Amino acid sequence: MPEGQRRVLFVLWAANLGGVQSSIRTRIQGLQGLGVAADVLFLHPGSGRETFRGVRTYVSRHPGSFRALVERHRYRAISFVNMTPPVEPLRRLNYRGTLVFELRGFSQRGLHICAALSPKEFKAIVVPSRYVGDLVRRARPAASVPVEILYNAVDTSLFRPLPSVPRGDVPPHPVLLWVGRLDWNKNFMELLRVGRIMAEQGRSFALWVVSDVNVSPYTHRFHQAVRAAGLEDRVRLFPNVARHHMPRLYNVAARSGGCVLSTSRSEGLQNSLLEGMACRCPVVSSAVGGNTEIVTDGVTGALYPLGEPGAAAVKVGEIMDSPRLHRRLGDAGWEWVRKRFAPKQHARAFLRIIGMAAGRKK
Repeated sequence: MPEGQRRVLFVLWAANLGGVQSSIRTRIQGLQGLGVAADVLFLHPGSGRETFRGVRTYVSRHPGSFRALVERHRYRAISFVNMTPPVEPLRRLNYRGTLVFELRGFSQRGLHICAALSPKEFKAIVVPSRYVGDLVRRARPAASVPVEILYNAVDTSLFRPLPSVPRGDVPPHPVLLWVGRLDWNKNFMELLRVGRIMAEQGRSFALWVVSDVNVSPYTHRFHQAVRAAGLEDRVRLFPNVARHHMPRLYNVAARSGGCVLSTSRSEGLQNSLLEGMACRCPVVSSAVGGNTEIVTDGVTGALYPLGEPGAAAVKVGEIMDSPRLHRRLGDAGWEWVRKRFAPKQHARAFLRIIGMAAGRKK
């Protein structure tokens, strides 16, 4: 059978460290388990290419290179993730495979792309939550290209509760773990407000921030804000942490009696929450976007109203103060992820979207 009959290509803007890259890597793992191979083309380099170890990856933004890649491997399907699809080189090749566009969160530019897609060329618009699906449907009410919801998957062989964590790795006080770019949408200023409130309450805690600083536009401003909030002794920045090192941080936060906190203004579906839950670490999130579809307040985690850091501090404090609540939310989140976000289940849904049957693992 020609190679392209069992191979798909994912095209991403850059090889950054982030939830989009991690979730695509997990999907590829699921596809491999079903006997389907996948390659990745990044238009720009970045700190996260190591995320795709064991996967054939390329870095080029030259249309000729893209055209040559497709011509050489004859991909059955191509998925463009959060970026303007370079369709013209495919037209020149008279490409007959399946094209899909993936919008992973709120983006005015992304919605404009969705509105301009031709049903003659694109089979589907893939979104990670009902929230993003509703945004797309409002942007293109004619609905000529079907919108398909495909929740992220989590590699639970990597993101899992560790049987043991060295005692010296766990601080003597709870860790509040925050993962994301240092930008306006991830809303690190609200994170620091939460930390300031907790510090004023006399709480003992550490605030750990994990960020790909190479794509964080406000790293300098973050450090300034930390000093202004008087949190220098509590905040620790972990720059450019590789994906395979993240489970240790989630597990340390869980063992310390802490939790994962998201303060985002908007989220399609936040992968760091799913990864934290998979490691049995309780999660607290602003009640926005797709995060409300994976976190049920008081059941699989906790939600607070965006813009109310005091309410977030209360939720975090309740989890830190109650080992019973901490254990209950951690266990429920772990079970939820294991049952609903498995890689093979996710990969089968993706193959259905692109009209491709699962094969046998070689």
